[in-house]
Amino acid sequence: MQPINDSGSACALPAQVPHAYRMGGPVSSLSYNLPLPVQLSRAHFSLDVRTESSEGLLFFAATKGGRSHLALYMSKGRIRLSAGTEKKIFNRENYDDGKWHSIVFSLEKKKFRLVVNGIRAQDGQLTNTELTSMQQYVHHLYLGSVPESLHKQLQLKFLPKQSVSGCIRGFRMNGVLMSKPASNLGAGPCFKGPTQRGAYFSGNGAHVLINDSIAVGSNFELLFNIRPRSLTGLLLHVGDLTRTQSGAGRNHYLTIYLLRGEVVVQVNNGNGNFMVSVKPKASLCDGMFHKVSVIKRKNVVQLHVDTVDNYKIGPPFSTVPQTKAPLYVGGVPETPTQQTLPLTSSFVGCIQDMRINEDPVSFQRLPAAFGPVNLKECPGRVHSVARLPSMADPADPAPGGESKEKTERVDDAELALQGINMLLNNGFKESDELFRKHRNHSPLMSFGASFVSFLNAMMTFEEEKMQMAFEDLKATERMCESENAGVIETIKNKIKRSMDSQRSGGAAVDRLQRQIIIADCQVYLAVLSFIKQELSAYIKGGWILRKAWKIATRPHPGPSPSQRLDGISPEALDRLKGSVSFGYGLFHLCISMVPPHLLKIVNLLGFPGDRLQGLSALSFASESKDMKAPLATLALLWYHTVVQPFFALDGTDTQAGLTEAKSILQQREATYPNSSLFTFFKGRVQRLECQISGALTSFSNALDLASDQREIQHVCLYEIGWCSMIELNYREAYRAFERLKTESRWSQCFYAYLTGVCQGATGDLEGAIAVFKDVQRLFKRKNNQIELYSMKRAEKLNSPCLTKELCILSVIEILYLWKALSNCSSAKLQTMSHVLQGIEEASCTGLKNLLLGAINKCLQNTKDAIQYFHLAARDEVGRLTNSYVQPYSCYELGCVLLNSPESAGRGRMLMLQAKEDYAGYDFENRLHVRIHSALASIRTAAQP
Repeated sequence: MQPINDSGSACALPAQVPHAYRMGGPVSSLSYNLPLPVQLSRAHFSLDVRTESSEGLLFFAATKGGRSHLALYMSKGRIRLSAGTEKKIFNRENYDDGKWHSIVFSLEKKKFRLVVNGIRAQDGQLTNTELTSMQQYVHHLYLGSVPESLHKQLQLKFLPKQSVSGCIRGFRMNGVLMSKPASNLGAGPCFKGPTQRGAYFSGNGAHVLINDSIAVGSNFELLFNIRPRSLTGLLLHVGDLTRTQSGAGRNHYLTIYLLRGEVVVQVNNGNGNFMVSVKPKASLCDGMFHKVSVIKRKNVVQLHVDTVDNYKIGPPFSTVPQTKAPLYVGGVPETPTQQTLPLTSSFVGCIQDMRINEDPVSFQRLPAAFGPVNLKECPGRVHSVARLPSMADPADPAPGGESKEKTERVDDAELALQGINMLLNNGFKESDELFRKHRNHSPLMSFGASFVSFLNAMMTFEEEKMQMAFEDLKATERMCESENAGVIETIKNKIKRSMDSQRSGGAAVDRLQRQIIIADCQVYLAVLSFIKQELSAYIKGGWILRKAWKIATRPHPGPSPSQRLDGISPEALDRLKGSVSFGYGLFHLCISMVPPHLLKIVNLLGFPGDRLQGLSALSFASESKDMKAPLATLALLWYHTVVQPFFALDGTDTQAGLTEAKSILQQREATYPNSSLFTFFKGRVQRLECQISGALTSFSNALDLASDQREIQHVCLYEIGWCSMIELNYREAYRAFERLKTESRWSQCFYAYLTGVCQGATGDLEGAIAVFKDVQRLFKRKNNQIELYSMKRAEKLNSPCLTKELCILSVIEILYLWKALSNCSSAKLQTMSHVLQGIEEASCTGLKNLLLGAINKCLQNTKDAIQYFHLAARDEVGRLTNSYVQPYSCYELGCVLLNSPESAGRGRMLMLQAKEDYAGYDFENRLHVRIHSALASIRTAAQP
């Protein structure tokens, strides 16, 4: 099938890297048939690779019968070469940095060699038997994934089964460019410049199989976005096109295609064909995404393309039995059936956000892909924004220049909101590109770029991300503080100002906006410092924010227009109030979580944290028209699903917060239908409601949706690991944490500890001990409480006496410390209790009793819980190895006793004892926050 290439620059094909393919996933593969068989022992290969993936197959060849092989692959970010049976060499550098790297590998007699970027790894050595085997002839070479049959035949467990996710360029054998693969299964073009999410179909027969057995049915719904590069092509086909002897189609099918810029749907309900079409108002080749939806209800089909729609009533729905058939997107296989389609040219362009009967389609998890289709990304769109005015630009155009100004002027507030919405709808690269491109044009766009950096830092806690966020926020701060901020850009963009306009409402809005941005930057810098337990910047941020709040609210204390600043419209003022409310609310929530012994310092400023006021401010901000409205929504979800449950804020009842979170998700579903972040928070709600199976599905979906955003992928993997531990599925938990240990740069020490205890809980004690040794090697931050805990526990478990039960105890301990036991089902809790009761080691007695008390508390066995907490609180033997056991036991016992009026006094006394009688134990600040919250709840309840 050849696509019809329409003329015109709008339909021009994207810039592509010559002789390069974008690989990725289990179905992405290129195979080469050699015209003359060659011996691997005499072959010399070279290629370039660009990837951010730490794992995946690059090249593979095997001799007949699979006796020997030659494989190039990525493992833990390193490039490795395997030859013979299982011999391996590798370069010690990491190459998963998104840059191009040149690789040369070969076999020369008994030696096999690997050179990366001119650096040669230590040569590998084959045995005589292996050399003889390698001298057999090879007929096929593979780039990316290889057929499953080869994996089964070779049984090489160390080799990745999937292709590396990235670009492979300039593949050569013996110096000759291998430009024409015999088959291409899902290896698309590698694009120059920025990219964005979606699947790109290159024509030339490129298509994918979405479902190999589906019936059209009486009701059928499709929703997707397209950005074509050709105005004619087959978009989707499902059903059977075989015909009867009379030539009439009698089977159910549905076909969607483009025909010279028109979208057409052709349907057969079993009683003959009918079709409906829509001609969009604007050309589909305008470089923008266009929303297409098809709704079929029996014999009525409705088609929407952007804002234009049409429908058609066809022949009555037939009762002819339906056979299930494959559903293809982008084209169909070259079979006789293809000739009965309305057209045969395959689609050229990008498709994203596809839903079939309301179920999202993941292009990265497909049964099969055929031809040059890039399943990972689409070429980035070049934004048409010529320039941005400063926020202080006069509202009216210069005389005589009205039409020109209207075509050039873009509201930076609207563009910033557009960038944030891009971010939340998985357009991470596009959002970052937009903000980075315009960050020097206005303080608001600079702040948007800085916030993207801040969000990445907050999701990963990685030092380099935090440093980048720190530098970006400081740059934005300097821009807003400079009296001449934006002047160079203003001159460059030919923005005319007068002295009058400087005193106008536009200038006042500009001045207030700058002050708010400075205050917000201080708060975000303070949060970054707070993560490092540095309070000075945190207090400074609150002080500046308080001044910004007074400045922003003073002009508009009431409804009287006379009390407004001259020239500021009500809409601009409302946006400013929404803007400052976000930082104000976020600060209140953060300050309310400061450990009590530090809270006195904050109170000296006369600005104590008020949690309810913070939530109220964020709710107000979330309904505003400011760019931070979506961010306020995220902050509310973060508080209700992460912070409140973890710190036990507002008492132990989190149901009200979950109800609020579900309401927010429901309200925003239409705006962000496929947002990885909102899907992530949906999983958090499900986890807290003990719907662990649903939570795992949501986190897996979010993981797929965030294919271009490593930071979000990592928080999803983190949750998948925790949910798997909650389900006592130690193997899946091990896989998630092992990947985080390899890929994440936050705390490899902690992830290694989680990997080790989960691996040991599966029964693999030898592997667990090896990982515990890694924990000690990866321990870097001596002042980090989590790493200190991980290192101490790993030292204890790194023993020949390690048992599976001790590893399970460590898993239960982690679930307790991170307040995840309450998410476990009664059956899982009973299983944990049974394992704990069988552990006899004396040094673990106190910890065992604490955990048994917590489990019985979750099971509402109050009497048993009190008994176990008493035993744990009295345990002195385990205090040296588990120093937090006694204060935590006092706290837990106090929580249980507070629930009864008769014992509430005793419970409060135990709380104070836990707070004042113990010091220097693990997670002390964490417990102090929970005690502070519990005591505050008692005081609130006691008030009339």
